[in-house]
Amino acid sequence: VKNTSYDVFANEINEDMHMGLREIVGDNLVAGPIENQEFGDKQFDIITLWGVLEHLIDPITVLTQVKNIVKESGYVMALIPNINSRAYKLLGARTPTLNPKVHIQMFTEASFKLMCDKAGLRIVKLFGELPVIDLMYDYCRYGNQLISEIMSSNESYYHAYLIEK
Repeated sequence: VKNTSYDVFANEINEDMHMGLREIVGDNLVAGPIENQEFGDKQFDIITLWGVLEHLIDPITVLTQVKNIVKESGYVMALIPNINSRAYKLLGARTPTLNPKVHIQMFTEASFKLMCDKAGLRIVKLFGELPVIDLMYDYCRYGNQLISEIMSSNESYYHAYLIEK
């Protein structure tokens, strides 16, 4: 990222993405699975796992590696589909996040907390993201009341977690 005072790194396993990422982060691209990388004493202030963990066979190993490389004062942000979303309750198996070709893990708040605990991480805060998806419109009355109800009952389509050591 040009014109910033931060050192920005990227980790990507998909080789098709490497060229574009190198244009953004230069030599700060870590190619391949993060759990196979050696970082030495390198530590990061913020690590994002945005739409990552549901794609992994062994997300606990990844979270453990993340714990090892985030600073004591640092944070991890993770975005994952919410298996208890209102979309899932309305659409069932037609919910786009239920795609076993790419989403091989699904988490509840309790299972994600347990996974973080096993990795030595602690959830600081949970945020709801995307309360309504377009496929829900035929099954609900869209409006502020619906959004408030979904957000207050923790049924947004995604959960974003702020995590620390």
